Amino acid sequence: MCYSMNLSKYLSHWFTISFIIWLIAYSLKISIITRNFNPYYIALATFFGYLGVEGYMLVYKGYSFQPSFLMMKIITHLFPIATLWYLGFRDTKNAFRSLAIVVVLYVAYIKQSYENITDPYLKDLYPRKWSDLDRFCKNKDYPVCILRRLMIGVN
Repeated sequence: MCYSMNLSKYLSHWFTISFIIWLIAYSLKISIITRNFNPYYIALATFFGYLGVEGYMLVYKGYSFQPSFLMMKIITHLFPIATLWYLGFRDTKNAFRSLAIVVVLYVAYIKQSYENITDPYLKDLYPRKWSDLDRFCKNKDYPVCILRRLMIGVN
């Protein structure tokens, strides 16, 4: 099975991929990455940014979410910071630089497709249940979509 990776329109996906790359490097003791890239602020931004967006969707827009879908989103957005805390990793050296690099790359990418960087969240369909995610993932190979297809056993 061969997938071509597309870049996602959601910043938290960018943060999560960055964290996974760092976690693999950390596990394999690839010091050139772990010395120069620090995911601590990225992990915090993943969770607290998610809470902000989700809070906006719940309170301001009045959205409701399928409970199991909401639980999955909370767990996946909490995973990076929980993992760092479990590992005892609280170092902030290079953390702001790492966060800034990912955010600048994201903004440069998203500005090619959208007028405003908030458009993917506020104008496009915002997934609230599993079927919304499946619709979002149709004909896309974002990492979250690949994982979703693996979970439900669809090629």
